[in-house]
Amino acid sequence: MSTQASPYRRGMVVTVGTGTRPETDIVAPLLKSIQNANPDAVVLLVTDESARHAADLRARFGSPAPHWEERRLRSADLIDEIFHDCLQAIRWLLDQGLTPKQITVDYTSGTKSMSAGLALAAVALGCGELRYISGIRFGGIVATGTERFLSIQPSAILAFSDLRRAEELLRRLQFRAALELCTAVNHALLTEPDRAYRQALLQAAQAYDAWDKFWHHEAKKLFEQLQHMPALPPDLRVDPQLSHRLGRIGDAVHQQRFTEDLVADLVANAARRLHEGRWDDAVARLYRATEMLAQFVLQHDYGIQTKQVDPQCLPDHLRERYGGRELGLTDAYALLTELNHRLGQAYEDGQESPKRLLAERNQSILAHGTRPVSEEAARGFYQRVCALVRTQIQDFDERLRTLQFPWLRSALA
Repeated sequence: MSTQASPYRRGMVVTVGTGTRPETDIVAPLLKSIQNANPDAVVLLVTDESARHAADLRARFGSPAPHWEERRLRSADLIDEIFHDCLQAIRWLLDQGLTPKQITVDYTSGTKSMSAGLALAAVALGCGELRYISGIRFGGIVATGTERFLSIQPSAILAFSDLRRAEELLRRLQFRAALELCTAVNHALLTEPDRAYRQALLQAAQAYDAWDKFWHHEAKKLFEQLQHMPALPPDLRVDPQLSHRLGRIGDAVHQQRFTEDLVADLVANAARRLHEGRWDDAVARLYRATEMLAQFVLQHDYGIQTKQVDPQCLPDHLRERYGGRELGLTDAYALLTELNHRLGQAYEDGQESPKRLLAERNQSILAHGTRPVSEEAARGFYQRVCALVRTQIQDFDERLRTLQFPWLRSALA
């Protein structure tokens, strides 16, 4: 698009057809349309057969006349070729310094493919007005003097298209982009149902963004409000039971308690990072899930808080070694092993133990090293962590499925 000042104030693109009957005057309505739009430059889209009508139109227009630009379509029926030729015609006006909003498109005349191709091109480039000449018809021909212009702003079509793109961004976990796109859509261009759809998408993007960031209480509140917005697609909804479940996870976080659902929610979050190809982020979450599993067992089975181990919760022979200490992942599993707990044994010796992959995690740029984690390592770590969690949480797979975003449950199973 040119950045120079335009010599024109308004532009127009018009398809010129041949008419349905020999006696049909296709020029008269086109003359009225162009005179009504009052453009300074007009691009006439013609075929070999309709070029004579374009010449007649220019001859009958009178003075002052706009600048005429004629473009020959490669075909009157192949819509893909017509579409690209129409794009080039509109871009010629853009190259003259006009903005899309200053361009009117009339697709009245020509084959159905010509009309469709120009309409699609106008919508794709965001032209200001898309118009069609209608009126009282006799034998399929609009009677002279009854013509009226039916128009629509392509921006209204683009507004709905933007909402569909926002929904797709949401499904791809790009919540911030979805929010920005929805917010930018002019609700005045939308129908009432589409306004409700827009509001539901905004709410859903905020809700899933909060859940993805572990803001469980905020997510619960947003999902509860979303229950009253029927315009949201069904697979983006969560049932009220899951909303309450997120609230209980939030309570546990606030109270510094570890629960099965909290572990499963963290692993589900890691699965989404794998889905996005964010291997380091996935491994960071899996490491924390591995550590949290040990903290859960120590807290649930022994009343031991790893932040500061109460010696009274330990057998006599372990009090001096672990009492009063804060335990990290390695020490937590070492303590479980010394307590003869099956989780400690599974971590140390099990075939599916994630222990031997921790060294690679420690070399991650998000841990202590400088190397990015490979896809193979990240996916291997995920499988081993899931296997480890299953040794302790018997219904882990069901929890993992339930605490995953609804539209990803099958894909990430």
